[in-house]
Amino acid sequence: MQIAIASLICSNQNCQAPNPETHLFCQMCGTSSLKRYLWVVGRGLDTVRSSDLIQNRFLVKSSHVVLDMQPNQRLGEQPLDLESDWHLELARPYLKLFSLRRHIPQPYTILTINEQRFLLLEQAPISDCDFSSNLEGDAVNVTLASPLEKVWSRAGALRQLNWLWQIAQLWQPLVEQQVASSLLQPELLRVEGSLVRLLELRSDQDWIPKLSALGYLWKQWLPGTQVSLRPFLSQLCQHLIEGQIETIDDLIDQLDIELQQAGNSQSLEWAIATQTDQGPTRSRNEDACYSSDSNRSVELPFTIVCDGMGGHAGGDIASNLAIETVVQRLQSLPSNTSDTNSIINTVKSTIYDANDVINAQNDQQQRHGYGRMGTTLVMALLKAPKLYVAHAGDSRAYYINRTGCYPITTDHNLLSHWVEMGCGFYSKMLQKSEGSKLCQAVGFSRSTILQPNIQSFVIDEDCVILLCSDGLSNHQLVEECWQAEILPILQGDCDLVVASRRLIDLANRRNGRDNVTVSLLHCTVA
Repeated sequence: MQIAIASLICSNQNCQAPNPETHLFCQMCGTSSLKRYLWVVGRGLDTVRSSDLIQNRFLVKSSHVVLDMQPNQRLGEQPLDLESDWHLELARPYLKLFSLRRHIPQPYTILTINEQRFLLLEQAPISDCDFSSNLEGDAVNVTLASPLEKVWSRAGALRQLNWLWQIAQLWQPLVEQQVASSLLQPELLRVEGSLVRLLELRSDQDWIPKLSALGYLWKQWLPGTQVSLRPFLSQLCQHLIEGQIETIDDLIDQLDIELQQAGNSQSLEWAIATQTDQGPTRSRNEDACYSSDSNRSVELPFTIVCDGMGGHAGGDIASNLAIETVVQRLQSLPSNTSDTNSIINTVKSTIYDANDVINAQNDQQQRHGYGRMGTTLVMALLKAPKLYVAHAGDSRAYYINRTGCYPITTDHNLLSHWVEMGCGFYSKMLQKSEGSKLCQAVGFSRSTILQPNIQSFVIDEDCVILLCSDGLSNHQLVEECWQAEILPILQGDCDLVVASRRLIDLANRRNGRDNVTVSLLHCTVA
């Protein structure tokens, strides 16, 4: 719906100037404008009018959408009693599924209006508004991402398979949190490019999740299914309904096989740019990076970012040792390997090898406690049509398409642990200084203790994969700047190397207290 243009406070703490909602940059300092549209869980804001300002901060856009007018200001403290407050009990599944937040929105705060309490969700599939034709106007349109079933018939076979595969991947985690019925409600299933996203989660209550329910839902989509895919999907639905597919793993395996075959008809080109910088305040650079882009003949391109720890104790040694070990092991990976589990196991073993090399050197040099050197690690390996992302520590990976910027990895630190344990909302736990303490890193301990996360997803659209150390990701800088600094790559308006250098410069200006490393993997699909 349309309302008057809002005035947002600049997210730059040193500026704080008010700016029209339609502006992409602060008109005073040039900082990218951070717009946080929030989805309201509850009966809606029926008791207030659009354009009303609640608590002098949240502007009502519609019955289920509000805009945070001070997106970079700390939220007021509220008690988080998950046992007695039903709203926070409602939030528990979201918190437990924090690692899946590229698909599932996350609780932002509780809003009280006329003694009614609402749960506000951030990163919901609320489409970014197009302000380009509205710069001088007095109205802004706010829309939701398209329902999957509405755009199903317009998607190609690989995209349709990708959506089904993502739903299957989400099934078991949602079953465990008793919200799997959310995947069966078409009004909740939204898509932003290739990504399946849920508008909100709804409780299963007394419903017992059965895979046959997916068969009945997917069968409704058969008329709009691509002709080449229709026989496979028809048989798959029938097997689900009849109980011939007994486990979710069996379903994912069948979709994986069909995905690989469909992916053979897709032409995928790639390019990588990496940059590292010691930053304006550090005396040495403990970050390190690698990209196979220098060898265009490589059939399994990959890139790595490491952030060493230990200072003069050897953080730079640890980060470089990790990269040398991983590169050596991955170069021996057969290029004709296509089995997902085989690739995941190989990537995991290379990280264990790197951990063992650093750990052995720590033991040899009799390093103990905080004197031991170690490193974070995040890497991306492309084997069309899938991308594999692995990480340990708090160096991050993001997926950027034309509709949004989505976190792939979840930091291995106390903050993420607290959120996943249901202790509080991420937006509020950020205020705890000890939250940045790492729970995992490469080289500090034996490989039997290390648990790197490795995941895969399908590339069926033009996209950019951003890997970075926390010198860039701190203070939500990526979420704030992606439209200005990374989206132009997809629009053909910015060179990859130039973009990586701009991100380094931005990190040095806005964060500036750490080394910073960036790797951009640009995938182009025909």
